[in-house]
Amino acid sequence: MAVVSKAIVRDSDGYVLNVCSIDESVTDWPNAGESLVAYAVGCEIGGSWDGSSFTRAPVVQPTRTMVLMHECMNLKKYDRDNGTEENNYLVDKTADEIKAEKTELAALLKTAHESEDLSADQLNMRVRLNIEGY
Repeated sequence: MAVVSKAIVRDSDGYVLNVCSIDESVTDWPNAGESLVAYAVGCEIGGSWDGSSFTRAPVVQPTRTMVLMHECMNLKKYDRDNGTEENNYLVDKTADEIKAEKTELAALLKTAHESEDLSADQLNMRVRLNIEGY
């Protein structure tokens, strides 16, 4: 019995849900609406299967909100003058730059919240920025 890689594919649209290592003798998948397909070039989670070949998942470019969320979550700056870490400052940014980014992020999150398009992480960041006065 050899172990092989197979893709778990949603039957309705060919979306690759997952990739797993499984005994090569397993051909049936217990979940309705899903099938096992032998792993091949181009197979990756988020990609698609058209019945004969895999297509890689599309590359998603980060949005401005995603970039600012990342920046505001990484709040340590290395002080090059004395070799220590300081809290509450982003790497190589002035206090004015940090304030401007937090203000922009607060506005973006407010708009997303009003349109009910806010993830849990974004909602937590919105609350945090609100507490900080943004």
